[in-house]
Amino acid sequence: MSTAMDTEVLVIGPGAGGATTAMVLAEAGLDVLVLEEGPWVEPGSVTPFSIGEMEKAYRHHGSSAALGSPPIAYAEGRCVGGSTEVNSGLWARLPDALATEWSRTYALEEFSPEVLAGYADRIEALVPVHTVPG
Repeated sequence: MSTAMDTEVLVIGPGAGGATTAMVLAEAGLDVLVLEEGPWVEPGSVTPFSIGEMEKAYRHHGSSAALGSPPIAYAEGRCVGGSTEVNSGLWARLPDALATEWSRTYALEEFSPEVLAGYADRIEALVPVHTVPG
């Protein structure tokens, strides 16, 4: 069964990035719809790091793999909150050298370290971001 919906902006995935994007766009007056394929997992309904949590909140019920050279194992969320929910909301700013390289390589005028820092400052003011010890 399919349902037709109209929206100005469709955000796929309500992790920290998608949810923050949806909030900013909605506050700007746009009609925003957020879509997640997985379920809502009620806080406290599953034991953290348990098989039950993996079955409800993780893609493939646990570990995923990117096959290649080298192969990489990773955890991917499939619930409201997405991978942010299962990976404790990891956040890192793009290194300035990489932003500069991508800006030059792909002719992205608005992709300078200074512009990106402004966006990161705005996000960090909205979402609690803290340095991990060590």
